[in-house]
Amino acid sequence: MMINRRFSASQANEASQRPRLQRLGCCALSLGLFLGCTANIDGTQHGDAPGPSNTTGATGSTSGGGNGAPDGNLMPADGSEDLGTVATDPNAAGPMPLRGMTSREYLQTVSELLADQSLTETDVPTEQTSPTFDYFPFRVPNGVGTVEAEALQYSAEKLAANVLGKLSSILPCTPSDAAQETSCATQFINTFGARAYRRPLNTDEVTRLQDLYQAGRTTLKLDFNQTIGLLVEGIAQSPNFYYQAVKDITQPLVDANGKVALGPYTVANRLSYFLWGTMPDQALLDAARDNQLSTDAQLEAQARRMLQSDKARLMAGDFVDDLLDMDMLGDRPKNPDKYGMYPALQEPMRLEVQNFGSNVLLGGTGTFEQFLTSTTTSVDQALAAVYGVSGVTGNDLKSVALNSSQRGGVLSLVGFLANTGNSEGSLPPRRGRVVFTRFLCTELHPPNVPVPEPAPEQPNITTRQRFEQHSMNPCATGCHNILDPLGFSFEHYDGIGAYRDTDQGAPVNSSTSFAFDGKPAQSFANALELERALASSDQAQGCFTKQWLRYAFRRLETSGDLASLQGAYKQFKASGNDTKELLVALVKSRTFRFRTPGTNEVL
Repeated sequence: MMINRRFSASQANEASQRPRLQRLGCCALSLGLFLGCTANIDGTQHGDAPGPSNTTGATGSTSGGGNGAPDGNLMPADGSEDLGTVATDPNAAGPMPLRGMTSREYLQTVSELLADQSLTETDVPTEQTSPTFDYFPFRVPNGVGTVEAEALQYSAEKLAANVLGKLSSILPCTPSDAAQETSCATQFINTFGARAYRRPLNTDEVTRLQDLYQAGRTTLKLDFNQTIGLLVEGIAQSPNFYYQAVKDITQPLVDANGKVALGPYTVANRLSYFLWGTMPDQALLDAARDNQLSTDAQLEAQARRMLQSDKARLMAGDFVDDLLDMDMLGDRPKNPDKYGMYPALQEPMRLEVQNFGSNVLLGGTGTFEQFLTSTTTSVDQALAAVYGVSGVTGNDLKSVALNSSQRGGVLSLVGFLANTGNSEGSLPPRRGRVVFTRFLCTELHPPNVPVPEPAPEQPNITTRQRFEQHSMNPCATGCHNILDPLGFSFEHYDGIGAYRDTDQGAPVNSSTSFAFDGKPAQSFANALELERALASSDQAQGCFTKQWLRYAFRRLETSGDLASLQGAYKQFKASGNDTKELLVALVKSRTFRFRTPGTNEVL
């Protein structure tokens, strides 16, 4: 189940009529501001450097797929560090800030817990997405304020109402008289509560839920079934259900370096929500119960088992969906006179990107090279027409091989290209920005001066020529001399990603040059050559490693994560850049099993 992170126009209208749902604001950016000049790229070195100015703590401003990284010692977002050689502290570990479930995690969890798929993204707290392709792309829930709490209440009420018709699927017993009902309710509290909280309940929690049951029977005059529904509603609104921080059954263990070892149920939940995006299965909970999640071998065995699941393939699709901000397609309007087919293409485009991520990263070879060069994708009839592929009919996605002289890799998919085009055609700086921030992990500072917009389209003047002229503006030099050359390599693709040899009646020029890995600039004839260079770039491979850590923890990397990043990167390289081996390495890393205590935290 893949979901949007933002409200569509119709959903926003619905939300305005239903005040208990979250309403997301949106801001309009002029093209001049979006393409604006920036200060110099942050070139600070490792250490306890503060994060970029647009990242804050758990309830602060939005960066990328939601609220940015937590406050702390954030690594600089310059992307230049060499993960293969930089000196690290092997005893370090990053923080573990409190966070709730993302909207996708919430919907996946209630689907497994209650076999309920009635909720949608408009029912639950959702995340905001930056429209500017910042370096941090992954969903992080907003803090729980009044609106979010009301959304959680509404969802719990709906789940409880739905479960009344299928109580036998979650009840561990069938009471035959009133005396047995109280005993059965206690069994339910312990069994269902343990599944919902993803760990055993303690005595106080059981007592509170027993008190809720009694209040339902006596004060509210509910029958047994209705009171079980009340318990479901209460459990579904508990912080123990919504938040990812698990109240483990063991006392925190602090090692000689002052780092806290995560308890077995915390590790089980971290594993499950990383690799599956949903609650642990019984095998994982049993392993936590038996303390079988404490060694590298135990964690590796669980990770490899979990990566064989279809849930892991959905996770890989979700990773790529976030990485490319594919939920923004609905906010990329196209000129209907030029791209009248675009509205019908948006959902297939997004599904294609998700399927590409699932199939390439956790199917086949699973290598980073394949991610950036594979010509195998899945299309329906409408997408096939854009690609120029024949023989595909209907609305179901079918596997096809694309023209290798025109396509190869995730950055040649029409969904990415449509998402990074503008209403009239291509938009080189936006496409270049994705490469720069998402594939090289380098960030540009926010604009600090106004920048004039590029010249409008003219016959016989290509997009590239207009932006080359625009980048000569003194205030535009800082960023456009970086972003535009990367974006020019994609000039063979129009505003919805269709291949073209001419633009405005003039021949397309997609040649460019860029310097990778601290080496002299190299030349590329087109985007396919650029992708092949990215695939072999140490910086891009290191960035891919960082993006997976950011996805796993829903935060930026910190100086405490550096040794773990380095270890994962080395295993990734040694495996031939196999994504599955990278994920296993991250699971075995110290920063996955330990955390740095929070400021003034009492252990």
